[in-house]
Amino acid sequence: ARLHWLLLPILPLAAAGYLKTDWRDDIRDWAALSPRLIAEMRQVADISGNDTGGRSILVQAGNADELLRRSAQVEAALQPLASKGKIGGVQSLNQWLLPAEEQQTLLAQLRRLAEQPAPSAEPMLQLGLKSDTIQTALQQAAAQPVVPLDQALSGQTAEAWRTLYLGNIQGQEAALVRVQGLNDAAAVQTALSALPCNQTGTCARLVDKRARLNELFRHTRNHAAWLKLASFALAWLVLWRIFGARRGSLILAVPLISAAATVGLLGWLGLPVSLFAMFGLLLVAAVGADYAVYALTARETPAAKLGGILLAALTTAISFLLLAISTTPAVAAFGITVSLGVGLNVLLSAWLLKKEGAGREAV
Repeated sequence: ARLHWLLLPILPLAAAGYLKTDWRDDIRDWAALSPRLIAEMRQVADISGNDTGGRSILVQAGNADELLRRSAQVEAALQPLASKGKIGGVQSLNQWLLPAEEQQTLLAQLRRLAEQPAPSAEPMLQLGLKSDTIQTALQQAAAQPVVPLDQALSGQTAEAWRTLYLGNIQGQEAALVRVQGLNDAAAVQTALSALPCNQTGTCARLVDKRARLNELFRHTRNHAAWLKLASFALAWLVLWRIFGARRGSLILAVPLISAAATVGLLGWLGLPVSLFAMFGLLLVAAVGADYAVYALTARETPAAKLGGILLAALTTAISFLLLAISTTPAVAAFGITVSLGVGLNVLLSAWLLKKEGAGREAV
């Protein structure tokens, strides 16, 4: 069988697939979530107004009162976005507690109301409350002390806001402003950059945990790709010393073309070239180099060489095809990448056997 002839349609197809490649990492691909569960999670998020992407705004200040004021500034800056539907809403500490200065102003206002004659409380009197009861309640409220932030968050009623306060971090008070239903991260970034406290430093910034993890994966993937390219150059030098420039280049062509063609085929399959796919490409390149060296150096007939390569590829494919049917997208991408690459390695090794003078009956 002329296995290497299959390369004629596959390689141009893989080259065209580069137009469809998607170099992207998504932490959500690391979990096997059923479509039904995803739909239910989105429905719950829409009903509750909570963003499930782990995106919040980190606010920092020199003290707790300044932290509350800056949280209020962030809320005010994001309010126009809520009216435009770019966010669903916000939850911040200033909604639970006022700064000490504003608390004192409120207490003073309550004292003035307590000292005013009964007509000022006419609406409550119409509800059936007695004048003495109203006056007593106002006096008791006005006599309350100013409540610090840590005390305000210690009660059971503050459970919803307690997780927003991060405490003192490196001499700065820190808190989160939880953004609900975030639909336009760029608009939020623009609104935050216009804050007065962000003009001289950074008092409030958007924290996107998922995007941060995806960026780390992207950096690792790119780093691995560059290291692999460097290893190809080093491998060519070693192969050149052992086999000469021509044969060394032929050996290296097998894993290099196989890895490159696999990327193109992933594009046709609609699979992103993620960190897991990159790990698969690294394995594909290593396997391809083994096949190529065996094809050129083993003291066997061409048919025996090809049979050995096919047997090795079959055992490898059985293992990784099982991964390819995994319900976890990242694991499936790894299995598919290796399976495609191993198949291409076999075809390229058959081409190498043919090029180096194997009989027609074998290749």
